Formats: sequence, C-alpha cells, structure tokens
Amino acid sequence: MKKVFLFLCTALVGIISLNSCLEGSNESSGQAVGVYSAYGSKNFSPVFFSTIGNVYAPNMPNNFTDQKCYYIAYSYSADVPENSAAMVELNGYSTITMTAFVPIADYYLKSSLTDTTIVLDNELPLVSGYEAGGSAYVQNYLFMTHVIKIPANTVLNWDISCNYSTMPTVENDKRYYDLFVRATKTTEGNNTGEVDTSVLNAYYVGSFLQNAAQREMSLLGNSYSAGTSKFTLRINYVSDISEDSKLTWKSATEENLLIYEFLPTTEY
Repeated sequence: MKKVFLFLCTALVGIISLNSCLEGSNESSGQAVGVYSAYGSKNFSPVFFSTIGNVYAPNMPNNFTDQKCYYIAYSYSADVPENSAAMVELNGYSTITMTAFVPIADYYLKSSLTDTTIVLDNELPLVSGYEAGGSAYVQNYLFMTHVIKIPANTVLNWDISCNYSTMPTVENDKRYYDLFVRATKTTEGNNTGEVDTSVLNAYYVGSFLQNAAQREMSLLGNSYSAGTSKFTLRINYVSDISEDSKLTWKSATEENLLIYEFLPTTEY
C-alpha cells in the first residue's frame, strides 16, 4: 500500500466576472479560462476543461489546438436536451454556445531558478506580479494576471522559475513555496506613452504543486489529519530596475497569497 495525494485549489477561483458554475438560472452567460482537449471527454470527443467545469461547444472553432489555453465568452441554456442531467453524466460535460475566444500565452515553469541578481535582456519591471481577482487553476495550469506599464502593442515574453532545492522558504515560522515571474520585451510598442496594462498568462505548474504538496506532507507528518493540509504559494516579481542594473524584488502581500489544499488519500 502506498500513499498518494490529491490537491485542490482553494483560493484560485476568483477570475473577475467568471461564473463559478453552470447551475442556477435557465439562461446565463459569462467568461471562462481553461484548457482545450481534443479527446478529453468520456466519449473521447473534444472538451474544454475550464473555470466553469467541463464544457463543449458545437461551434467550437476547428483551429483550437490540443492542450492549449483559451479565454472564452459563452452562453448557456439549461433547457436544451444536451444539458439534461442524464446527458451531462453520459458525456462528462455541459454544452454551451461559444460567443468569443482569445488564445492565452502559456509557459512552462523552469525547475532551476533564473538568476535573480542579473537583469535579463530587455527586462521590464512589473507594477503587480499577481492580481488576486485574476487567477485560476485548471488542468495543471495556473492562470495569472499581471500588471505592467508598457506602450500599446508591446510584445512580451515571460519567464517563470523556481528553486526546488530550497523550497519551502521559512519566514517568521511560516512556509512559502516561491515562484519567480519576469517579463522581457521582444517587440517595441507604439510610441504613444506607457500605460498600466493587464496581461493574462497560463503557466504549467502541475509538477511543482505536486512536489510542494509532497514536501508539505512530509514536514507535517500526520498533522494533516487534524486539518493542517494547506500550503502557501508566493509570487515574486521584479518591481524596479535601477539605472545601474539593480533589481528590486517584491512578492504578493499576505492577503493576496495563493493557498492550496491537498487531500491525502490511500491507493492500494
């Protein structure tokens, strides 16, 4: 017999204006983020794993890419036959009409820490590394909204990394699992002045969270059975770059930290 675990996001469910589920009124609409799977449903048909659950749209674009991330707008009707309880159970998804979509840039978490003392080529500081109302966790992807001051049409590349060997970081008797997010400019924007711009990205962090959960369980021993089963994810970002290339690092405030909960189970 061996121990395995599941982990659930308990604080990453607050993307602004997203519906939390598809139940309730007969007609509804909203927005969601998630991951498209070409064969992910119970009957091996396309499905969109999202912040509103597993959904399928008959008008889903043919150019959706398997295992890529998207932001969608949708409408939903509980009255159509496809959304009866029996059909949802049979298919493993609810049916929606997709009214708009935008691809979301995705990045893989680097398992070795990008040097935090050196300015990257064309690196830009962030106004905010993590917006509490603009995050979600779906299918191993952490969706996060950042704020950066840039001219319109600037093209950015993002770097996210961690240091497995040193986690967790212990400060004031609290343990933090740190991620480091950075932005670099790949294409100049319009010469019209800089404005605060929100950028939504998706980061593949599933392995990191599993590793963090395993370490936390090891540190806690049996205490998780008493309800101590949460661990804290901290987002670190460059907030300033001085003229002599000195980096100033900041992290999310205590109120905006991401809290994960893992549930130990037993596998035979």
